[in-house]
Amino acid sequence: MSAVHPSRPPGESILEAWFEHGAVQCKLELAAGVDPDHVHAQMLTLLTEAAEGQYWDGHWKRVDLDARWHLLRITIDEDGADLDDGHLDGHHSKRVPARQLVEGARDYLETHG
Repeated sequence: MSAVHPSRPPGESILEAWFEHGAVQCKLELAAGVDPDHVHAQMLTLLTEAAEGQYWDGHWKRVDLDARWHLLRITIDEDGADLDDGHLDGHHSKRVPARQLVEGARDYLETHG
């Protein structure tokens, strides 16, 4: 787990996953003062649901698991959880199916809990 990023709002915990060097890479940044076990459980639940094509954040949000993404980003804050795609500055990640990033991020959390 890494330190809080100075440009991130103070209440956000973020997990990013991208494909580089032949494997899914992950980076987890926790908000100051949060319970790491609670955030970990929230992210793992979201990823488990997303692996089925949707996740709950007050209502069901769909995930196109066949879409090709550079980056998967999960944001957890006091208002809920969100999963989206994006770009990771300075990295030469390749586009892979979202399913591969979702599964890789879930595997990461399962082994780094």
